[in-house]
Amino acid sequence: MIRTVKARFILTTIIFTTVAVAFPSFFLLVQLRHNFTERSEAMLQTTLSLIDMQLENAMITREKDINDLLNEFSRNEAIKSIRVYDRDGIVHYSTDYRELGKNIALVSSLSAEKRDGFEVFDNKKIFSAGIPLLNKPVCANCHINDGNTLGYVDVDVRFTKAEEYFYTGVRHTVLMALAFSIFLIVGLIFIFQKYINDPLKRIRESFQKVEEGDLNVSLESRYDDEFGVLMARFNQMVRRLKQTREELDKIHFEQLQRADKLVTLGELAAEIAHEINNPAGIIMTHADYIRLDARENKALKKYEDDLEIIIDQVNKISFITSNILRYSKKRPKSMEEIDLSALLEHCLTIVQPMIHKKRVRVETRFADNARVWGDAGQLDQVFINLLNNALDALPNEGGQLTLRIQKRETQVCVTIRDNGHGIPEKDIDQIFLPFYSTKGEAKGTGLGLYIVKNICQNHNARIKVDSRPGEGASITIIFPGEGA
Repeated sequence: MIRTVKARFILTTIIFTTVAVAFPSFFLLVQLRHNFTERSEAMLQTTLSLIDMQLENAMITREKDINDLLNEFSRNEAIKSIRVYDRDGIVHYSTDYRELGKNIALVSSLSAEKRDGFEVFDNKKIFSAGIPLLNKPVCANCHINDGNTLGYVDVDVRFTKAEEYFYTGVRHTVLMALAFSIFLIVGLIFIFQKYINDPLKRIRESFQKVEEGDLNVSLESRYDDEFGVLMARFNQMVRRLKQTREELDKIHFEQLQRADKLVTLGELAAEIAHEINNPAGIIMTHADYIRLDARENKALKKYEDDLEIIIDQVNKISFITSNILRYSKKRPKSMEEIDLSALLEHCLTIVQPMIHKKRVRVETRFADNARVWGDAGQLDQVFINLLNNALDALPNEGGQLTLRIQKRETQVCVTIRDNGHGIPEKDIDQIFLPFYSTKGEAKGTGLGLYIVKNICQNHNARIKVDSRPGEGASITIIFPGEGA
């Protein structure tokens, strides 16, 4: 199989050049040969007709010996030999006396068969032709019982100079056509190599260097042609890639710094939560002790409701710090059957402070027994990221958050919808890219949705985004029915 452009070009060039040169040359030579053959046959037929007339006259008048007549004809340099033989093939007259009395088959293989009409043979620069000697009415007196044919006259004629030049020219024409084809093929291959293949090779090698990470590549062309334009565009592309990579490296470094700060902040939050748990536990213990004592001590009875409030609030503190510790703790990945309803309820408790702060109204519609196969820790992170993004998009008053779980024949869908400012259409295809954020530098790392996308891919889940600016956004995670 021919895979390279150069090989296909060479093969195509050879085929088209051969066809373009060979066919016209072939038809030209065929036509010229036909013309020369017709001319030679006409001359031979004229010569034979003249010999036939002279032989007939000599036989009738007896004024001239037939051998002498044939010798007179043979004085013409173009005529090599003339012979007359009977129906049995025995030569009776010939310009070569050594042929007399011999069978024509031994003298000339071309004339071995008796001929009933004019026929020309081409053999080694010799034209041979013969005609029958007919028993005409003037011959019937002497040959009354000899049938319609008395014998045959045969003549061998040498090529004329023009005919020799023609056949020599045929060979020269063939050689010239071959030489011209080779010259044309070599020339076209040279042109292809210099003006097409070499620039393509340079461009291919430059792309290879860019692929390997070298953005200092530059292509220069001596010609202002298509390849020159292509090389200029290549240089422009490489400059833009280099500039983009520098900008991305800068952004990446800044985002990594911010991510590192967030990691540190998360660890610090976990430590703070752990430290808060200790005094909260002490407060809980003493408050519970006082509450028990208040049941028997009438002086403390009036503080019983206050103690209930203190204990309830301490329980909330403990619940929040426990969730912070649980969310920040790194857990090994494990695939198991997960109840999506319970998981979403847990995620709502984690973001509950933000929900209360913004006074968001939450609506949940969960299908019964909606289960998928996956890692609870990773899916926990997916839904918390989506909930945080939805809460960030909501106003401080009048926000609404809708969580929905639907079961279909082969799928389980989780939809998180908000009535916030929405996502511009031009940004929908960009929001899952790393370090892409619409929240500004003060908020967001641009990694949340990128992580969501990768976790969903690990669970064979698809993400569908539906949003209109000013009308909110809806993000749906579509899980396979049998899990990942």
